[in-house]
Amino acid sequence: KGNITINGGKIKVNSYGDAVSAERNVIINSGDLDIYTYTGSKASQSDLSTPPQGGGFPGMKEGNINKPDISAKGIKGTVGIEINGGTINIDSTDDSIHSNGDTVINGGEMTLARSDDGIHSDKMLTINDGKINIKNSYEGIEAYDIEVKGGNIRVVASDDGFNAAGGDGS
Repeated sequence: KGNITINGGKIKVNSYGDAVSAERNVIINSGDLDIYTYTGSKASQSDLSTPPQGGGFPGMKEGNINKPDISAKGIKGTVGIEINGGTINIDSTDDSIHSNGDTVINGGEMTLARSDDGIHSDKMLTINDGKINIKNSYEGIEAYDIEVKGGNIRVVASDDGFNAAGGDGS
């Protein structure tokens, strides 16, 4: 209950809000995911200051003028996220991958473009393996604690590439 597990297939999501969102955990073992949220990574301040059709009041947050007030994340797991494989392409207005808990990346190939964080965990982020390409972001990889044990990581960020400031924004 409250979990999403993806074990394969081709999944394409174009959403106004969060594309893949679980109240508990998101587990991706394999598959091809192609995700686009709200206005994608090319959101401008004018895009986010005008309420879109259907409601919502985008605006400024956390020092990032392009962060919307709506939740338009690519993959969101409130408790945690585990990525073991697959090909994941995300173009999101909000965080591409976001967990309020821990995130573990054991493999897979990810191409992420977003207007806020590429990968964000409120707690621990562990990268054991995988190919991660964050093409543009405000904060590339952000968590309370970050541990990289392997993988191939490329980050383009307008603020911090890696940020483990403990969640206070300093």
